[in-house]
Amino acid sequence: MKKFTFLLSLLLAFVGVTASAQSLKFSDAPSDGTWGSNTQWYLIRVAYTDDYHPKAGYLNTEDGYTNGNGLLLNNDAVPTTDKGLWCIVGDETNGYKFYNKGEGTSKVLGVSGWSKMYDVSSTDDIAMSFDIASSTAISKAHCVKFHGKSDGDYWWNNSDGGGCHLSYWKNDASTTGTKGNAFYFIPVSDLASAEYDASVFFGTTNVDAFRHIPGVSTACSSELATWEANKTQKNDDAFTEAAKAYFGKTYYRITNCNTSRAKSVLAADATSAACVAAAEKMGNASTVWKFVPVVKEGTNQYGVKLYNVNAQAYLGALVDPVQEPVTPMTSDLTQGSLYSISVNTSGTVEGFVLRDGNNGRMNLESNGGIDKWEGQQGYYNQVTWTIDVATEFEVALNTVESKSYATAYLPFGVSAVNGAKAYTAATPANGQTVMTETANFAKETGVLLVSDEAAAKAVLTISDAEDAANSSALKGTLLAKDITGAQTKYLVFGKNKANETEVGFFEPSTTVTSIPANRAFFADAEGSAIALNFGNVTAVNNVVAGNANVNAPIFDLTGRRVVKAVKGGLYIQNGKKYIVK
Repeated sequence: MKKFTFLLSLLLAFVGVTASAQSLKFSDAPSDGTWGSNTQWYLIRVAYTDDYHPKAGYLNTEDGYTNGNGLLLNNDAVPTTDKGLWCIVGDETNGYKFYNKGEGTSKVLGVSGWSKMYDVSSTDDIAMSFDIASSTAISKAHCVKFHGKSDGDYWWNNSDGGGCHLSYWKNDASTTGTKGNAFYFIPVSDLASAEYDASVFFGTTNVDAFRHIPGVSTACSSELATWEANKTQKNDDAFTEAAKAYFGKTYYRITNCNTSRAKSVLAADATSAACVAAAEKMGNASTVWKFVPVVKEGTNQYGVKLYNVNAQAYLGALVDPVQEPVTPMTSDLTQGSLYSISVNTSGTVEGFVLRDGNNGRMNLESNGGIDKWEGQQGYYNQVTWTIDVATEFEVALNTVESKSYATAYLPFGVSAVNGAKAYTAATPANGQTVMTETANFAKETGVLLVSDEAAAKAVLTISDAEDAANSSALKGTLLAKDITGAQTKYLVFGKNKANETEVGFFEPSTTVTSIPANRAFFADAEGSAIALNFGNVTAVNNVVAGNANVNAPIFDLTGRRVVKAVKGGLYIQNGKKYIVK
């Protein structure tokens, strides 16, 4: 393969201008005032801008694109008339001529000091035939030089003299490697589609905005294939709607490619974004994001707002680079920055580039903070990110005797639980609550996870199922909750102080000042403990409430309170089963 590539490179070096012609379509010469049947129209646009040439202007013969000196190159508005459409006629031997659709079949472009349209039969000493070569400085661009000159190469150039005109530059330094000599030839199917055809050429369609984001091309494969076969605005719109529907039900994790940094997984709280350690990736809900498609103001171009589902906030614009940056989060959609996501082409790092609304490239600092930086050789890994569809979430379980437990309150739905069983809770009554096993549950639903095999973790499948359980008396918190001075309002899951082999929901001690993120609890419940009824004696016997109290209410196995226990009967007191003897 390497040998073939080398030989091909040699061939192209010898072929020169001919090789560049392969990417352009040349039209038959017009005849009797009629354009050839195979005519291909192009928009011609400057490929490079700098302080002297601030706009990438289009070559056009209508008012606003010209002045008294000739054709200007400082109008970056996509042409809306035939005077902005060009075709290329000729061959390598005789050179190529440029016809303008609006000027008709009798005129061609000529360049001397400046550029104008000339009669095709003109004998003036004006360059009207040209050679075409691929630019070696700018991808997809071409360079054009005067045909048949024996005293050197005269290249089309964006001259800043007289107001950024199409002129020429003859100099030993003027080559295909000169950015100012580069022009884009953008094929258009017709004038009405010119603006969209330009976006296809530059890869700025909404298809391009979304197609590289993981999962999208597969989920929208039918719409993408239709667009690939016929790249129209209509087919773009169909793909975009399919992509938006996919984003609505998909979650992501974003990880920096610099694996040597201690904190690399993008996370956030309600006020700011910062990365956490890779070890937290699967079990920290703050690492889960959604991409919210939004159109950039004043355009038809989509980007995405990065929404942290656990913080319930959008990522703001990246801050200027500092050692300890603080990039803000906001609950206001309009204040969240509009990000673009593209495949990284800098260096050899595989991954994605995330740019904010100010075109800042997301960079990871050593402390886990993010800011904007373009990167440089040897450091492109820290400005490049991997993006993974978040399909699973792990909850660590705490082992007590032969089982393990944890509560969960998550910002996304769960369609399946592996390694444990999930239970929702009924409204407490008479000092206990009935626990109901559920195969799935909706976001922000408090659940208790129980592993009968004492598994170390439960693996939850992230998915917002339409029929998922969404009712539970267990409340919860997405972010850590301060309960200083309000401990009596909450019952949290843990061991029974009176018997550490038993677990349940208890009133926390005054030394417990916060409830961790993504935990479930009972709020404003009567009493200092609640018994859990799983519908079987063994489970009830394992879970007890509060400190033992001989005067506590007595219940039968159906949960009904009894006034007096009968000898030989089976009852529950303090959440524990006993037999009256």
